Amino acid sequence: MGTHIMPLSAIQIGRIAENELAKLLLMGSDGRLAIFWPMTDEERRDAEVHVRGKFGVSLALQVKSATHLQRHQRSSLFQISFTVPANRLISDPWFWYYIPLLSVSNMGVVDPQYLVNSTKLHSHAAPTLRGGVCRFRFQANMAENSHDMWVPDRVNALDVGRRVLQIIDDLENLPKAQRPAGAFHLPPGVAVVRRKS
Repeated sequence: MGTHIMPLSAIQIGRIAENELAKLLLMGSDGRLAIFWPMTDEERRDAEVHVRGKFGVSLALQVKSATHLQRHQRSSLFQISFTVPANRLISDPWFWYYIPLLSVSNMGVVDPQYLVNSTKLHSHAAPTLRGGVCRFRFQANMAENSHDMWVPDRVNALDVGRRVLQIIDDLENLPKAQRPAGAFHLPPGVAVVRRKS
């Protein structure tokens, strides 16, 4: 009598991706980074990351992951769709998305992965707004010779920790006048659509 193996749930996939992120941040930064996991995700932060010994300055990361690619003509596309209530949409230089493809067969992340600033993702990931909900579709061509807009956001597993250290360092070194506070921002060209009652 064989056993039936249930597929991984979205929650399980998300938790695996978060654990992979923790591993890459800690090992890739030689232990310089510290990670905290918010008890709730009301502010859409899966992880808060800061340099050990430096308090009051942390990078917020939202993790979005998938376990397979989409076929499109001759290309394999890494595609993730998600929604955010419009009143909870934050675009901020200190808020980033970590977007990995997980390989179930290899039990780990696949290179390249993506670290994308929230402002860029919210502006360019096919944003639409309807009924008070923003919908996004991140779609990247992972081919080595790809020239899509997400290529600058690529990062390999060995470099995730160093890249996050660099992001934090760059943001800390911005003049205070250039550090905008987080606020509600709709993506460009997106308007609120309300249904007549």
